Amino acid sequence: MAYCRSCDEPRPAGSLGGCCEVCGAAVEASGARAAEQAAGERARLVEAAMERAAADVRNFRPEEVGGGGAVAISPELARLMAATAAAAAGGGLPAPAGGNPLTSPDDVWETPPPEAFDPTAAAAPARATSAACLKRIPRVTVSPRSSILFECVLSLAGQTALDCIVAEFGPPPPYELPELPLSPAEPGKLHVVRRGGGETFARKALRAQEAGARGVVVVQDQPVWPYVMMDSSGEAEKGGLTIPVVMVKRSDGDRLLSLLSSGAPLSGSVRAKRSPGDDDCVICRDTFAPGDAVLRMPSCVHTFHEACALQWLRSHNTCPTCRRELPTDDEGYEEERRRAGRSHAGGGRQATGWEEMLFG
Repeated sequence: MAYCRSCDEPRPAGSLGGCCEVCGAAVEASGARAAEQAAGERARLVEAAMERAAADVRNFRPEEVGGGGAVAISPELARLMAATAAAAAGGGLPAPAGGNPLTSPDDVWETPPPEAFDPTAAAAPARATSAACLKRIPRVTVSPRSSILFECVLSLAGQTALDCIVAEFGPPPPYELPELPLSPAEPGKLHVVRRGGGETFARKALRAQEAGARGVVVVQDQPVWPYVMMDSSGEAEKGGLTIPVVMVKRSDGDRLLSLLSSGAPLSGSVRAKRSPGDDDCVICRDTFAPGDAVLRMPSCVHTFHEACALQWLRSHNTCPTCRRELPTDDEGYEEERRRAGRSHAGGGRQATGWEEMLFG
């Protein structure tokens, strides 16, 4: 058979010497027309499927789906999702109705991933942070030396790195101490001392400096983290304190002291620097100013204006910056997390005892 484009009808291949017997126009081989029709059919199929898929997504209402029941989707959407999944698996695209094969992923224009068309893939419901946890998170007032503006790490040789808080007295960050042996009192080393004992932070640091210490690591003795080490009386400045002072939370400090008491050789380095991006609250985008009340998250230590953070945490149990989880008051959700072995705030331990895990 031949084809007359003018009449848009098939004609006998040998009729009138290659001319249409009705209009006299030249006829052409039917194969070229068939291929053109197949390409057009593919394009129409993809366009119709994409339009229907977009309508399905626009019209989907998660709140209307209850009890985990199945959600009805259009045949076009189901076929497009199957085609996309097959293409992603490297198996090519299945043939649509009518027998015209979609042989390449390129035949589906700008094909999104299957989950983009899955109405059941709704976001997990938000949960508020536990009221007890919210109450425990420390609030501080910003000053030019505020520890919230700095990040600090004590890196233990051959072991791990511990998050620290810099003191708001003594030499200001940034600073870096090379790897030094850790000791309770020996000169030329990094002294590890426990908070308390009737001495102020500044007095402990000055005493360590007099003993020849290169720096001081204070072990927090209370379940409060982060903590602000201040010298309201100006004792450090009057005494000429020149060595860095940092603090580790109680649980980390207890392990540190236990290692030292066992007689095992232990050394570490300290690095304190300005926290990148910590000049601004990422929620409201305003710069922290002296006098601002701010809240610093436990564990990840990201910092926000107090009002901004509370507005978020009263409806979410994650850090607004890194999405580390905080405990909730939803007992069912917490039990599920314990069974799964997921910890709060991204730690590696099982999700029990969040008070110690987050606050030391």
